[in-house]
Amino acid sequence: MVTKNKRLSKKCDIGDTFAIEIKSDKYPEYNGKYLILTKSKYGDFVWDIKGYASFYVKLTKTKEIPKTQEELDELEYIISSANAPVLEERYVAPGYEMPIPDQYGLIYSYSFSYMNLSRETINSACYLGNYPVKYPQNEYISSTGFRGESSIDKWTFPDKTLSHYKWYNLKQNDLYTKEGNELFHQRTQSEAQFYKEMLEREKLIFGHEEEYLAWMGIDTSQEEEEDSLTYVGPDKDEGTKRKS
Repeated sequence: MVTKNKRLSKKCDIGDTFAIEIKSDKYPEYNGKYLILTKSKYGDFVWDIKGYASFYVKLTKTKEIPKTQEELDELEYIISSANAPVLEERYVAPGYEMPIPDQYGLIYSYSFSYMNLSRETINSACYLGNYPVKYPQNEYISSTGFRGESSIDKWTFPDKTLSHYKWYNLKQNDLYTKEGNELFHQRTQSEAQFYKEMLEREKLIFGHEEEYLAWMGIDTSQEEEEDSLTYVGPDKDEGTKRKS
């Protein structure tokens, strides 16, 4: 049953589900359909920032609002971000495992972070009820919080969410072409190597100063001279004589 007795906000319970009718100048082909937002647990254990709320999002196939759990389950989750495992392996959230990459060598996240949506959008959200959350299979959960590309605000809603649907779900993105995918993985390998070298430098610098200097090629084998101040004033004996 569709009701309006619960407000779309960060304070929603996990499983609270809302329908928002799409009104987009950029993607008019989706107008009249609905984005289905379901409050997820992702994000709450990473940070607690006023105004942020984490949701899984689905797109209806028709201009009708789903009315049952079965109808909701038939809809596809919109992918919020994609990346190469080599850049994310150090950031898997505690209690979660690194997903298996797909045929394009990519792993995916599904939660969107919504912040400061317009009053019109919030007021138009129809509360559908609280449903058990069926989490996406093979989902990547990061310990570092949301990526910028999955953050949505009143200036980017709903277009940014729809862009992600076209990029990742419909694969209308260079990531899914042979040349684009090869270039992407070449770049991510270079980034991963850069981060690895930076981490090695940090290990040397903090608490390992001698090793860092040696890594820089600076010889530290010679005994350091005692650090002292040199007195450059008048001779002490001469000063005594003047007083007398």
